[in-house]
Amino acid sequence: MEELYDKISKSKAEMYLDAEDLFTTEPIENIKRLNPEKIDKVITNNVQMLAFLYNKLNLPQKYALYNHTALRRQLEMKEGTPQDWALRTSRLGNYFTYLNQIGNARHHLCAAYHILKTCHDNCKLMPEEFVLQKADFEMHFLELSHHWVKYGLTLYKLSRKTILTRYFSQPSSGPDLWRPLDVLSEVLENPEKIDEENSKDLGAEKGGKGDFTSENVYNFPSLDLKEMESRVPVDIIRTVEDARKLFTFTHKWLMRAKHYYDFEHHSAQYISCSLQQAELYEHLAFFEKNIDNQYSIQKRRADILETLNSLLKTCDNDMTIQIDIIRELSQVQLELMALNLQKLWREESQTNVFNIDSDADSIINSLDSESNKTLTEKTLHASSKNMFLRRMEAATSINGKLFRLSGQLVPQTPSELSFEFSSMKV
Repeated sequence: MEELYDKISKSKAEMYLDAEDLFTTEPIENIKRLNPEKIDKVITNNVQMLAFLYNKLNLPQKYALYNHTALRRQLEMKEGTPQDWALRTSRLGNYFTYLNQIGNARHHLCAAYHILKTCHDNCKLMPEEFVLQKADFEMHFLELSHHWVKYGLTLYKLSRKTILTRYFSQPSSGPDLWRPLDVLSEVLENPEKIDEENSKDLGAEKGGKGDFTSENVYNFPSLDLKEMESRVPVDIIRTVEDARKLFTFTHKWLMRAKHYYDFEHHSAQYISCSLQQAELYEHLAFFEKNIDNQYSIQKRRADILETLNSLLKTCDNDMTIQIDIIRELSQVQLELMALNLQKLWREESQTNVFNIDSDADSIINSLDSESNKTLTEKTLHASSKNMFLRRMEAATSINGKLFRLSGQLVPQTPSELSFEFSSMKV
């Protein structure tokens, strides 16, 4: 359709008249022909209307294509303001993120940032104009920051889904329940299979005839974004370094967005940014292999949630989000306990070697003894006893924290808590 419009605007533009001139008494020879730029604007408006209709018909690919086409034509014609164009382009990039089309999302978000940053720098050269538009620039950069955060979190989720789907996919002979649970090491041995099996999750563009024939159909040819795009992660995460790179990029934009909000005046936005920050640490811990690093990351996640929970306590009205935060805090404490136990197990397994002759004989003698039917301090190896005690101490500490967290709800005891939940179900 756009090719037909281009032929009309290029070859026969001087033959067309404005609709208002059809009702004039002037001779046709005296009527001024229609300006080709006006025809281009009419074509762009028609493309925008088609995008609107395809959106109402729930055709996301068609909607994205015609919306991008309208933006590309406006960029080439320099129609409208740069701020408005950048804002609409960033929203289309966010829509591509929703469709899991990460490559298209990156290109549009980079284009929006490039145009907005260029306009911002140009306005700085005109102090009077910059003062008038400074607040608008801040709001545009704020919305763009939210889109980048969603981009990073979506890429994390797709990467985790790829790894877990690959690992837990059951072969025809059934799953091997004896294999050790080392998800990252096993899955990442065959990165080619990951790309083949998860091309749908990445939202690969459609091929074939029609509107999707061009490989660069969703690009802006007039913008040079290669250098900017090279600094933005776009591939499925395969290593810890990739996860850290994406974390650094997303965390920068998240802190930029969180800087605009405070808990007193923008409580909902502040809570949302804090929860996204905690989610970001959760994704990073998933890809981290070192137990100490995992513990440090989970501890930072817990600190964010505890700080947010403390702020919510100061509110006069109870918020339902506080229950979700307490639930997530409980989950973090359980993960910290699991990491502690895993670390203790590895330390003890390296230092304590079970002696089959001495330890087994002592246990058997203890069981056969008439005076002592249990494993006591005399029959247990000293190092093994310390290992059990340390595990019990860690579990007791975590249970105490979980009980204190549950006490922050309206019920103050476990029995009252269960009674409240049963009454809510009724």
